[in-house]
Amino acid sequence: KTVLAGAKPLVTLFSFNPGIGLLEKGVAPWPENENQGWGQLFEEVHTTFVGLAVAHPEAEFIIKPKWGGKWLERIAETVSSIGKELSDIPNLKVVLDANAHDLIEKSQVVICFNSTTMLEAGVMKRAVIMPQFDEAIRDDLVEYVKFYGRDDLFELARNQDEMVALISRRLETYEVGDAMQENREREFEKWVSGLSGNATENWCNVIENVLHPDR
Repeated sequence: KTVLAGAKPLVTLFSFNPGIGLLEKGVAPWPENENQGWGQLFEEVHTTFVGLAVAHPEAEFIIKPKWGGKWLERIAETVSSIGKELSDIPNLKVVLDANAHDLIEKSQVVICFNSTTMLEAGVMKRAVIMPQFDEAIRDDLVEYVKFYGRDDLFELARNQDEMVALISRRLETYEVGDAMQENREREFEKWVSGLSGNATENWCNVIENVLHPDR
């Protein structure tokens, strides 16, 4: 059973920077020292994703960074590192201005790291693949990996080969189990918002109680 019906399935990589989630360790989003942060993970996830786009012309692939500048430069470098240019890969696009929710809705497979986007895609019953290798399993950085080891929420790719296999498999078929979906919804409500659609009302009540505690 596939999640989406359409001429071409869409795979979206919500790109991450090497310093994501490491501000308290003094690591900048794009650290000058390549030995800091998730530098190797960034390179290997992105080159693997580009390679998958080349190998699967029957699908569409999108890389979504949060902003441009250095981020776009580093993505272009990963494409060049496998001897390609973006213009050589018609089914691969890098987009800045697309709405994340819209991308998730159109995607069959989503790849994320250290982002609540994983939960957003999860509650929409998408195949969510989380890379968990390179620095993401290093003893001094494991505590900074959001949802580390949570294979009850997402599919964990523990190396590049597993990432390739999981994405390729989920291009064919995917159906989330009831238990996993319940876990996803529980975590979403814990970290993001209630699923009842009353998040704005709840926050207004919190602010009102702070401003007027005697009411």
